[in-house]
Amino acid sequence: MIAGLIKSGYYFWPSEFGVRVFTILLTTLAIVILEKLVQPCRKTLFYLVILSLLPLHIYGFIAVPDAPLLFFTALFFYTYRRYTINDNTKNVIFLAFAIAGLLYSKYHGLLIIVFTLLSNLRLLRKRSFYLILLSTILFYLPHIIWQIQNDYPSFQYHIQNKSQKPYDSMDSINYILGQILIFGPLISWFLFYSLFKSRKLNDWERSLQFTGIGFLLFFLGSSFNSRVEPNWTVAILIPLVVLGWKYMFDNPKYQSIILKLCIPSIMVVFTARLLLVFNLIPSITTHEFFSWKERSAMIKNKTDGLPVAFKSTYQAASKYSFYAGVPTVSLNSWNYRRNQFDLWGILDSLKHQKVAIIHDWGKDENGVEKLDFEVVDDFVRYNRLIIEASRESYKFPADSMAYIELKVINTSRQPTNFQLDYQHPFVGYKIEHFGRVYSHNEKGYSLDGDTLNMILHVKLPIKTPKESGIYFIQFGINSDHSETGHNSRRYMLEVE
Repeated sequence: MIAGLIKSGYYFWPSEFGVRVFTILLTTLAIVILEKLVQPCRKTLFYLVILSLLPLHIYGFIAVPDAPLLFFTALFFYTYRRYTINDNTKNVIFLAFAIAGLLYSKYHGLLIIVFTLLSNLRLLRKRSFYLILLSTILFYLPHIIWQIQNDYPSFQYHIQNKSQKPYDSMDSINYILGQILIFGPLISWFLFYSLFKSRKLNDWERSLQFTGIGFLLFFLGSSFNSRVEPNWTVAILIPLVVLGWKYMFDNPKYQSIILKLCIPSIMVVFTARLLLVFNLIPSITTHEFFSWKERSAMIKNKTDGLPVAFKSTYQAASKYSFYAGVPTVSLNSWNYRRNQFDLWGILDSLKHQKVAIIHDWGKDENGVEKLDFEVVDDFVRYNRLIIEASRESYKFPADSMAYIELKVINTSRQPTNFQLDYQHPFVGYKIEHFGRVYSHNEKGYSLDGDTLNMILHVKLPIKTPKESGIYFIQFGINSDHSETGHNSRRYMLEVE
């Protein structure tokens, strides 16, 4: 969804404005729909609350999937309210469209659908519910087909390739603090309080409460095994405002309190915006928002306009490609995750070309731009090769040598002739447990002299850890000029 919005905006306005214009419009429309949901009798107070909410400011200047997610969340609850009143064909189709929009925007939209259904299981007894289901599938069918054709990359990115690590209490603490900050440091306490405290709700209002509480608990649970970004819960802004407004007018004593808190909250938000605009907090803003036009010109000049490859950062590769206008890729190692650069054909088009590989960039401690790079005359990268193990899991004795049969599959349109590649490629492996690597060999099986048209069978020797336990093993292809690539998902390894 966000890619389509950016491409559409850039088509009409080929500039930074074109990149952002549709996220700005959708955020504005989300506020319009939110006003229709709330139907405020005191509009001044309503818009003071709106101005206190950080996400509605953020999506005015950055183009991220959360902007369309917020819009389609508002549209979903608007159409769902109409559906609970009258489940005619028109409302069914509009609701299915909103659901598809949620899923196209971000997979977090699935949580909204699940929690809404849990709030009213009687929906399962309505014929119109299954018409909604069928219509949603039809709207979403292009994406389903794309997922099947590309071996479910989204599932691999979000589930299979997600790193695991031991529980860190700071992840949960930062998640909680992040929720307080993003929904207004001075008024968020009331919004959360009203979300949990609201009673005597109708079916539609109960769906808002289930969604809000469900989101918060779901991502709190997620913080036990990974870091959770504060903006991942942005969709609950709609339930928070609607139920918070209702609770405030059911309990009038809170109206004056919120009014008094909104003013300083808005001042904090606008102060932060001014600091951002004038780059007065460079440790935070420079890396993401500033200097990329100048930095890209500097990199392009020093690399003589060659195609550029960044290491494991799709953000930097995307920004450089936008400003420099030259072919750019992200070389995703097995310590990173696969992304769009592994699916696009840019890597194939750069094969055997002269490419500048960026090792380090940014500003040093004195604020001077730095650049560490090397030029490779015969660029080869093997991220278009996929490695599959013969089994889903393995069991081997501790501290011993074992062999695993692998298939190296060529997903590109061109055959890979390792005899012509002078980078000495190897199939390697690493064995890890919660992010800690226990055993690895990046050069376990040499591919020198092989030719890969479709499938190459490999018998890879591995060394198991000395300690027994449950581990995960991952495979990748390494060459002389780059880190080991992200060529496989992780497989379970039980060491006895």
